[in-house]
This record gives sequence, C-alpha cells and structure tokens, in this order.
Amino acid sequence: MNIRHPHPTPLRHLLRLCVWLFLLCVFSCRSKSDELRLQSKNFEQEIAREQNLVFLFDKDLVGDSLLNQWDTIPYLTITPRVDGKYKWTAPNELVFSPDKPFAPTTNYKAELTENLLRHTTEKYKIPAGQGLTFHTPYLRLHQVKSYWVTNENNPNQLEASLQLDFNYPVLFQELREHLKVYAGNKELPIELASGNRDNVTIRVKNVAGQEDKEIPLRLHIAKGPERGRKHLSN
Repeated sequence: MNIRHPHPTPLRHLLRLCVWLFLLCVFSCRSKSDELRLQSKNFEQEIAREQNLVFLFDKDLVGDSLLNQWDTIPYLTITPRVDGKYKWTAPNELVFSPDKPFAPTTNYKAELTENLLRHTTEKYKIPAGQGLTFHTPYLRLHQVKSYWVTNENNPNQLEASLQLDFNYPVLFQELREHLKVYAGNKELPIELASGNRDNVTIRVKNVAGQEDKEIPLRLHIAKGPERGRKHLSN
C-alpha cells in the first residue's frame, strides 16, 4: 500500500509567512529603539511670522521637574539664526518661542542637536535626515485698484492710476527695481504717486486706447511668484 504524504496547505504557508513577518518586525523595532525621532510638529512649510514652533518626539527626554520652564539651551539649530527660548511642555514635547517675529519672505532650516539628550540618561541616537525646512509668507500682491486720473502737466490727457496692496509694507524704491507694467508686449513707464505702509500707488504713462473702454494691463514683479492682471475702466 502506498502512503502519500499530504502537501502543505495554503494555510500552513500563510502561517509561516505571518511568523516570519512578526520576527522581522520585532527585530526592526529593537534595532531602532535607541533612535530619537521627531514624531510631529505644529506647522507645515509656511509659518506665521509671530508663532511658536512645537515639536513632538517619540521618546521622553525630560522629567516632570523640568516642565514648563523657559530656558535658552539651543535644542535646535535654526538657520538663519533666530534667537528665542525653549520650554518643555511634556516629557516629549518642546516649544520654541522666538524673541521677535520671524523675518518676512525668508526660508529657514532647522536641525536637531545633541542638546535634546542632555536631560536623559538613555543613550539615544539622533539619525541623520531629520532636518526641517519652512518659510514665512512670501511677498504677495493681494489686490490692485485701478482708475483714471488727469495728467498733472496735461489736463487733457488721462493716466492710469494703480493702487497695489501687498501683504507686507513695501518701499517703492525697492519695488521699482522689480516692477514692470505692460500693455500687450509694450512696457509702459511708471512713477510713484503715493505710498505708505499699507499700499503703493503708481501712475502708468502712455496708456493708449479709449478711456470709455477696458484696457488690459499686465503687472510683473520679478523675483516673486505673483503676477497680476487688471482691466482698467472709466
């Protein structure tokens, strides 16, 4: 009589695979248990100029006696340099508060430092590749208000007046180097009419067309992402 050995069932193969994956997971977790990693933060790529930065780590780094106390230990390196204070609000949560607002239209980089480990007896390692990049809001043109005005030297001639509202105070002398106004492909001359912390008003010369109809003008600000298009009407 022939005795046949049963072939392994799919269930048995599945069981072996699960055991193998479990062992791999355990080994992987153990090999990284001594690594300190940033778990989350309270900001994305763009931050407000006036805000605190909060960092949550996957390990407890301080005891309860050090909680809710401001200090100046540089737990992170921020470039360009930003002076400020740090506070542990939980054993694994760190808050950074700048002494003054972050600079406008600025890209920043933050790196974790070994100072994060100075209050713990555990021999954690800080893996490379955990640097953070963020920036304050870039200069943006919020809106353009347009209307016709009389040429001061020629009352019979009209000029286009454009009021430019930005998200930051802008000096016309700096803006003038980067601002161009076009009618079609033709660049038009401009001059400052008025300016304050909230907006800049310019006058556009040589706008050809009929003042009782819309005339499309194109604004271009170099070295910035914003471009605006506005139709002038009487």
